[in-house]
Amino acid sequence: MKSTRELLLASAGLAARRLTAHWLKEAARASRRLRNPGAAEALHDFRVSVRRLRTCLRAYRDYLDKSLAKRLRRKLGELTDRTNAGRDEEVHLQWLRQCLRQPQLPDLEQAGIRLLLNSLEARRRHQQPRLIRDIVRDFEKIAVPLRKQIKRGCRAGKRRRPASQPAFAAVIAAILCREARDLHRQLRRVGSVNSPNPAHQARLIAKRMRYL
Repeated sequence: MKSTRELLLASAGLAARRLTAHWLKEAARASRRLRNPGAAEALHDFRVSVRRLRTCLRAYRDYLDKSLAKRLRRKLGELTDRTNAGRDEEVHLQWLRQCLRQPQLPDLEQAGIRLLLNSLEARRRHQQPRLIRDIVRDFEKIAVPLRKQIKRGCRAGKRRRPASQPAFAAVIAAILCREARDLHRQLRRVGSVNSPNPAHQARLIAKRMRYL
């Protein structure tokens, strides 16, 4: 990917396509790591890279093929949802292993944790290969048309910069200001621990801002 300065000075359309291409490449790299059963945090890395890609498609949709961006964003969301159970299982396994490392853990509790840990690991060994195979296959089906669209747009953008199109710096500044206002509004609604929805919305907005 180009340097930050070059990206900010480029036209919004060209920069949006370059960013999308970058996160598409990262997601593809992460999907290849999924095939390696011993790759630590591979599923987590794949989910993060796909979320970053979806953020690009959403934030810069005015400078991409709108219909394609919306359709692929929806498909990527569905793909990520299918990994939720697998990721939850990873977190549960990590937590159980940490529990076993506690000093002076009673024998009965240790036996119960090992029993649950073995059961989860056996289920994971049985279900995970098929899930990963399907995820990698379906991700590539999504990636192919997106790669083609990005390449076409980048070639056109190199030949000409639309006079009516602003620099990427102005576009991302406007997006960040809008997201910051939304974040501030949600945070003001968080009055206590009994305000889960505003807190959750604030978390999602902050995550989007980080991914931009």
